Amino acid sequence: MPAIPDRLKKQLETPYDKADVIGFIIIYTLVVAIVPYILFHYAPFSIFITYFANVDIVANILSVNFPNYFVKWYSVYNDTLRGYLSFNIISVIALSGIFYFGLVAKGRSNYEKWAIMIIMSIVTWTLPTLGIPFMNHKVEDFLERNDNITSEQYGTYRFFITILISFLFLQFEWVAVGYIERLKL
Repeated sequence: MPAIPDRLKKQLETPYDKADVIGFIIIYTLVVAIVPYILFHYAPFSIFITYFANVDIVANILSVNFPNYFVKWYSVYNDTLRGYLSFNIISVIALSGIFYFGLVAKGRSNYEKWAIMIIMSIVTWTLPTLGIPFMNHKVEDFLERNDNITSEQYGTYRFFITILISFLFLQFEWVAVGYIERLKL
């Protein structure tokens, strides 16, 4: 497991409060329910399935950048029962997106469907789940050691670098999903 940044550790050690309730409502109503519903009905399938299979990355972006609201609901570092359950529920939802993609693949044999689901599990779930927190921690260490960066710049740089890292994972996964759809095994 990657080392925990001090700012996240401090937030995880505080008691649950109103901000945590707001974060819970945002994650489970907006990120997990409303956005997938809208994408399912109004977006191309590849965009819907990429988002659905990556709700964990969206939750990760929120928890790293706005820890006072979201870190207790999605974090690889959380050791409370609520945090553990929430992390795993969001992870299962992301895995459900992967399996949904494999199950609805038309004109595929069962072997091809299994191969698609295994490849997608590695690319869209296994790599980002610990990879993004690890990369974010390395970025935070670099920014903290840099004497030329003010605290305001630190927050801004960290936010945009986190978004960039996550976007690169999502872009890679979107390309992989599109390629896997056309792939004949």
